[in-house]
Amino acid sequence: MDTARIASATPPFAASIQQTIDQVMRGQPPLTLFTTLARDERLASKFFAGGLLDKGHLSLRNRELVIDRTTARCGSEYEWGVHIAIFGEAASLTEAQLRSLVHGDPTDACWQ
Repeated sequence: MDTARIASATPPFAASIQQTIDQVMRGQPPLTLFTTLARDERLASKFFAGGLLDKGHLSLRNRELVIDRTTARCGSEYEWGVHIAIFGEAASLTEAQLRSLVHGDPTDACWQ
């Protein structure tokens, strides 16, 4: 049963949207959130221009540790999975560290 209130857009997307999706998703299929935003080019550009995942003051690894631990503790399985799928490898997170982010504590041996 589809519970979406707004149907996602289907490719082809506007060139600017496709370019941004390709950059963010790094070869993975686009998230439903992104394809829903793709229905409106102005809305999509405003969303992606927000720079929520920009370089900022934290390294990619530290940013992902904060996001992944927070989403794990909050039970946000979807958001956690998205971040692991897209950024986990780039953040050099090991399997033991991923398990620890969900179940462990900061004194786990994998963090030494």
